[in-house]
Amino acid sequence: MELEIFGDGEELLEVAVRAIIMYIFAVTLLRMFGKRTTMTTAGFDLIVTVALGSVLASTIVSTSRPIVHGMLGILALVAMQWLVSMGVSRSTTVERVAVSPARMLLRDGQILRSNLLDERLSVEQLEQSIRQSGNGDRDDLRAAILESNGNVSVIQKTEEPQELVVKKEIGSRAL
Repeated sequence: MELEIFGDGEELLEVAVRAIIMYIFAVTLLRMFGKRTTMTTAGFDLIVTVALGSVLASTIVSTSRPIVHGMLGILALVAMQWLVSMGVSRSTTVERVAVSPARMLLRDGQILRSNLLDERLSVEQLEQSIRQSGNGDRDDLRAAILESNGNVSVIQKTEEPQELVVKKEIGSRAL
């Protein structure tokens, strides 16, 4: 068995050229489809992001397949992401299917344990998110909300109650 670390010069050059072509193609495509393509606001966004990276990487280093196969794969993924995001922005039915609703985890300093359990989060994970937001004392908080992108939004108490809307979870009401 022969150990080949660097390969031959032709293969190295082909990988470099493929990388440049795919980089230009991916950047151009993402610019054409808009900023929404690079956002990670929902599960389908994460799937597309990971899949794009995988297709891009395999297209660059797999010299046994035509580069057009990778370009078509990336185009299909970006087009699907575009179609789903268009559907989400225009249809509550598509939004309900494709995007997890926000979930309140803490209200007026009180942890909503059943919501934590439903989201498979521990109290420690919630407290870590609260600390990362620059807050330390739960009693100073109006709410902590697990957003559809997996981030936790933390809202501090204010003297005036604010209107807070978490669709499909608590409805619209003053906190």
